[in-house]
Amino acid sequence: MRKILVLSLLLFLTQISFCQNQKVDSLKSELKKAKTDSARYIISNNIADLYTENNFDSAFKYNEKEILLARKNGKKLDEAIGLDYSGYNLYHLQRYSESYKRFALGFKLAENSDNETIPWSAAINPGVKSYRIQCLSSLHHDFGHLLGATGDTLRQIAEYKKAKVLCAQLGDSLGTGLVAMNLGGILLNQKKLDSALILENEAQILFKKLKGKYLAAVFHFMGRIMMGMNKDQEGLQYYHKSIRMAYFDRVEIMLYKNYQDLADYYIKKRNPDSSLFYSIKSMETIQKMGSNDFNNAYAGLFKSYELTGKKDSALKYSKLAYFSADSLAKSRIRNLTDYQNLSFKEQIRLDELEKEEIRNKSEIRIYQLLGGLGILLVSGVFLYYSNQKTKKTNKELDSALNNLKSTQSQLIQAEKMASLGELTAGIAHEIQNPLNFVNNFSETNAELLKELQEEIRNGNQEEALNLSESLIKNEEKIIHHGKRAESIVKGMLQHSRMGSGKKELTDFNQLADEYLRLSYHGLRAKEKDFQAKIITHLDPNLEKIKIVPQDMGRVLLNLFNNAFYAVWEKQKSGESSFEPTLWVSTLEKDHTLLLSVKDNGNGIPQKLIDKIFQPFFTTKPTGKGTGLGLSLSYDIIKAHGGEIKVDSKEGEFTEFIIQIPLSA
Repeated sequence: MRKILVLSLLLFLTQISFCQNQKVDSLKSELKKAKTDSARYIISNNIADLYTENNFDSAFKYNEKEILLARKNGKKLDEAIGLDYSGYNLYHLQRYSESYKRFALGFKLAENSDNETIPWSAAINPGVKSYRIQCLSSLHHDFGHLLGATGDTLRQIAEYKKAKVLCAQLGDSLGTGLVAMNLGGILLNQKKLDSALILENEAQILFKKLKGKYLAAVFHFMGRIMMGMNKDQEGLQYYHKSIRMAYFDRVEIMLYKNYQDLADYYIKKRNPDSSLFYSIKSMETIQKMGSNDFNNAYAGLFKSYELTGKKDSALKYSKLAYFSADSLAKSRIRNLTDYQNLSFKEQIRLDELEKEEIRNKSEIRIYQLLGGLGILLVSGVFLYYSNQKTKKTNKELDSALNNLKSTQSQLIQAEKMASLGELTAGIAHEIQNPLNFVNNFSETNAELLKELQEEIRNGNQEEALNLSESLIKNEEKIIHHGKRAESIVKGMLQHSRMGSGKKELTDFNQLADEYLRLSYHGLRAKEKDFQAKIITHLDPNLEKIKIVPQDMGRVLLNLFNNAFYAVWEKQKSGESSFEPTLWVSTLEKDHTLLLSVKDNGNGIPQKLIDKIFQPFFTTKPTGKGTGLGLSLSYDIIKAHGGEIKVDSKEGEFTEFIIQIPLSA
């Protein structure tokens, strides 16, 4: 009798799957025949909807078709809707940074009240009060999923609540039910089972009225809640209800989640037949979805075969589970790192707006100081020639000269602080990488420690040793990247100090490489489109040189900033074949350090070459430079007993050459 029921169920599923595939094939055929972009958009939307929750890669492919069609026709709201669906499918594929970009652009389009129009998608869902508000509601809701996946639960809840408010404005029962269901899921994960049950019951009532496909998800949550309350039989009933709804509505991801939970339940109950049955179904479903997230399915098969006593099969899936978990952890770390970097870059952009205002105020102060300096110079000359013969005049002249020196010191310090400001974006980029590694390896270690405790309880000494080795390696990486961050912060602090002028034995190649990267990332933070080819030839045999590191760092930063600025200006002129390039080389020759910094920018006119080391002289447009950078660099090099020379050909290149005796 049981075999007949199973065969009947399989036949029923085959018929549903056949009908589903037939419907997709029919829509694809219609898409080829469609004659208007609006028809192509609606058909692509329908195909993507059929694939969503079953095959996220295919759903994403048709989302992208929607976006391109809407963009081509200037249908901003349709584009925002497509971006929302695309971001949702990318989140399920764990491509977090790409998902974030689509949600950000979707919000930008939907928040613009000028885009309050009737979209093509109105043909699918007619009678909505405001399609723009509905799009915003969906964006907040789906963006909440992404925030939850990346560990930001507080913001996730806030986004869900924003979606709920908008759903109330529209009278959208489906949206309200989805928010209630997902908030219940968060409370379930937080072990607040009673509160979770209230929300899931609310969602269940709404979905039953609408006869929507989300009942499978609600029943799944209810099953988990009942299991958490130790009401196993009620939990099993909800799981099987969820499976029936998921079969009927063809929601593969819910089938997979139910099978996996049932497999875990029967493993805990040490029921080999049922646990193996649901573990196999879990594996078949995840394969059908085209997903690579086999870790849980492998682990279930390993534990199930272990219960049945089939050691070979258990060993096989144990290894697959281990390698899958390792691959999944690496992939998650990479995706989270990309997402965090993207979020960090967005914060950098906002910080830059604030810094731009500060820079403008600084420039005004510098001009005021220059005006004061000019007045002091005139006053000094006038007092000198008018009162040369009297002691009183001499005292006034001394006072004027002292004020002049004070003003010059302030200008020099202003230049130093300006260079420190230019370093900020580069340092932020440099320090974020090691911090990301520290955070991610720390999270991985927390998970490994839990596994280690479990293996120790199970008496599995060999696996416990393997886990401890992984922990040691991860700790070594945490220490390594922590020291990287410490080194970057130390360098930043050294640059910001006035310095005692004390010379130290310094690895010049390392110093040049560090400031080259900081300069490049600093400009890229301000100019997103800027890219440059960097070619370095650093003499590996160069011995350490006794210099003042923070002073020499300012020289290097000034030269690199000028070079990158030159190639960026030339690139903006629109020359198609131009490739911005910077050459940096060091060489030890005749007990002298030679440093060359060359760029293929617009060069310096010959008539200006002799003036570039003069204070306050600059070739940059007004407001782009103080004219003190090269003057200070010249003084620093001279103080080290060296020379700085420049060679340039207008329209082709500029090269600065520094010579410093190694005995300096």
